[in-house]
Amino acid sequence: MKFFKERSTVTVSNRKEPTFPLRPAMIEQQRTRHELIAKHCQSDPPGTATSVVIDPRSMVSFCQSHKIASTFWLRVFHFLHYYNPEYNITRFNPFTVSKYDVHLSPKKLRLYNLDNAENRNLIFMTTRFMFVREPYTRLWSLFLDKFVILDKFFLQTFGSLILRRKGHHIKNPFKMCRTDYSTVSFQDFLDLIVHWDNETLGAMDDHFGTVMDHCSPCRFKPDFVGKLETFDSDSKYILQLLGLNGFVKVMEQTDHVLEEMRMLVDYNYLVFERNFKSCFVHCVKRLLDAFQMNGYLSRRSVERLKSKLPLSKRILTREITSEYQHSNRTFSQMTKAKRKWRVHAYGKIRRDTLLAIERIYEKELLTFGYDPYPKYVFQ
Repeated sequence: MKFFKERSTVTVSNRKEPTFPLRPAMIEQQRTRHELIAKHCQSDPPGTATSVVIDPRSMVSFCQSHKIASTFWLRVFHFLHYYNPEYNITRFNPFTVSKYDVHLSPKKLRLYNLDNAENRNLIFMTTRFMFVREPYTRLWSLFLDKFVILDKFFLQTFGSLILRRKGHHIKNPFKMCRTDYSTVSFQDFLDLIVHWDNETLGAMDDHFGTVMDHCSPCRFKPDFVGKLETFDSDSKYILQLLGLNGFVKVMEQTDHVLEEMRMLVDYNYLVFERNFKSCFVHCVKRLLDAFQMNGYLSRRSVERLKSKLPLSKRILTREITSEYQHSNRTFSQMTKAKRKWRVHAYGKIRRDTLLAIERIYEKELLTFGYDPYPKYVFQ
C-alpha cells in the first residue's frame, strides 16, 4: 500500500471553520490570551510573520518560532505533506518523521511570508495558530540545544563571535572540534543578545529574537494561541483541526521523554558523524549532559552511560532506554530536576544582564501574560 505522497503547492479554497468546538475552559483561556494580544497590539508595534507553513487539506496554518515546539509541528506538517494520513496511523505518523527530515533533508516544507502580498492573502484564508513560551525558559532551552549539544551553525556563527569578544584568536571558525567552543557559558550567550548590534550584525537571529519580531500576533492574527506550558491540551485541539484524531491517541500512549531522547540521539549522531568526527565521543558526552540538565536522566545514569562510550547509535539508544526505564523517574521528579538546573543557571547571571534581557523581551512577556520578573530568574 502506498503511504508516501506529496502536495507540491497550496491551492486557494474557501476557508474552513473549525470543526471541533472548544471546551468551556479553553474558550475562556483563549479569550484571555486574545484580549492581552489585542491590548498590546494597539500601539501597532513592528513585526511580521516570515515562517508560516500551511496544510492545504485542512487549510490550517502555523507560524513557527524556534524552541517553541517548532520541531514537533514541523514533523506534523511534514507528515501531512509527504505521507497519506489515512495509512495505519500507529505505524506511520508524525513521530515517523525524523528531526533530520524536517531540518536537513532536501524535502523542505514551503514557508509563506506575510510580507508577500500573494502569500498574505492565502495565509488569511486559513485557520491560523501559533505557540508561545516563557522567554527566559526558551533562552535556557536554546543554550542547551545549541551550545551544550554542539550545533555547527551556532558555533560557526555565534560561538566564534562570542569567543572573539572574549579575546580568543580564532583563525578558522569552521574547525568544529576546537576546545574553545566548550567554554561558551550561558552568561556569554545572554551577553551576545544584550549587546547585539543591528547595524553591524543585521536583525537578531530568529532563534533568539523576540516572537513579536518574527511571528507577530499583531500581524499574523492567530485564531488559536497555544502555550508550551499547556501544550498537552492545546496540541490535541490543533491535531483535531488537522484531521489527526488517530495521532492524538498515539500521543496519549507515547512516553514523550523517551521519544524525545531517541529522536535527539538519531539526529545528533548523523550531525556529529558529519561535522564533529574527530571529537565524536566528546559530543555524545555533551548530549548526555543535556539529557541530565533537562531532567530526563540522573547524574548516575549519565556517568554510567559515559563510561561505556564509544557506542553505536543503536546500542546507545538501547542503553539510554534501559537506564531511563529502570530509573522509574516520575514526571514530577524530572520537572523538579529540570527546574533546578535552570534556576542554577540563572543564579549565575549578572543582574545587569538579567535586567537588559527583561527589557528586550518585555513586550513579548506582557503580550502573552508572562511575569517579567519571575523569582527563579531574579533571585
